[in-house]
Parts: sequence; structure tokens; C-alpha cells
Amino acid sequence: KDVARAIFGQILQQALDPDGRASGWNQKSSAALTPAAIQTSLRLSNAFAIEMEFSSWTSAGDPAGRFEIGPYQGAAAGGARAAGYVLAYTQGGGLELLRITRRGASVVDSRPGPFRLEDKKTHRLEWTRRADGLMTVRLDGKDVMTATDRTFNQGFDGLRLVNRSADYIVKRLKVNGAP
Repeated sequence: KDVARAIFGQILQQALDPDGRASGWNQKSSAALTPAAIQTSLRLSNAFAIEMEFSSWTSAGDPAGRFEIGPYQGAAAGGARAAGYVLAYTQGGGLELLRITRRGASVVDSRPGPFRLEDKKTHRLEWTRRADGLMTVRLDGKDVMTATDRTFNQGFDGLRLVNRSADYIVKRLKVNGAP
């Protein structure tokens, strides 16, 4: 019920354990950019609603990054993709809704954009999934994607956020869908 508290707890644990042993956080320093990921165990039904307010502070000329959010089933380690859904935004580009299974990732729906969210302003993302599989994504109050996928009839075990080399600030995150 209190996703923000759980995520903040994971961030605090990472700050207290910079060697990377903190569960749920994966940020390695290396020459190659690796994703920064945070996740929390959170029982969700197969019908859920995710609301997020965020801003992008990425500058023009920076390499294109990607921000992902989604519920997962089973265990997910760091930026690894466990079974579930991923809603991904590519900097300066579009949105993509992916279904992740043991066979790999497949696109449920995509919108090429560009949405141009790199303006340092707060944007609101709303993603709902009904029990019959109908999903709707709204961005700043406008419907941008509607798709149906009935792959997952069971609930989800957690929520994951992954930042792949961009500068985002998540200001508020609300998740409804407790079984």
C-alpha cells in the first residue's frame, strides 16, 4: 500500500550499503553504462492502476536514455526482466508497452511520439489494467495508448523501475491493485 515508503527504504539501504549488497538496487560503476534499477515486493492483482509524477532533466545532446516501469511476477534481480509488463519511455521519443515472458519480450503496443518530456516540468503518467486485460496509458491527461493483453491472469509480485542512462526525478508514485 505504501509503495513510496518501500522504494525510499530501498534507496536508503543503498546509501547505507554502497558496495551493492542492498537488495532491490543495482547500480554498478563501470566504463559501460549499466541500468539503475529499484524494485519492491508488492502483491498486485492482475488489475492495477499506477500513477506517477516525474520530470526529465536530461539535456539536449545527451545520449538517448530510457525509463521503464512495470509489475513483475516471480523474482526480478536489479534490471533483469522477470515475467510481467514494462512500460518504457525513450528520451525524446515514444512509449512502448512490452510483455515479458520466459520466451522473451514482445511489443503489446507502441506510440512513436515524440513526446518530448525533457523540459524539467512535472508530467503525470497513468497506467491502468482491468481484469479483462484492457490497458490504458494516459500522459498529462491525454490517452496515448489502449491495448488488450490477456497473458497474465495471475497477480503480480512486485513493481520495478529501471533508468537506462537518463536523468529523471520521480516525484510521486501511487499503485492500486491489492488482491
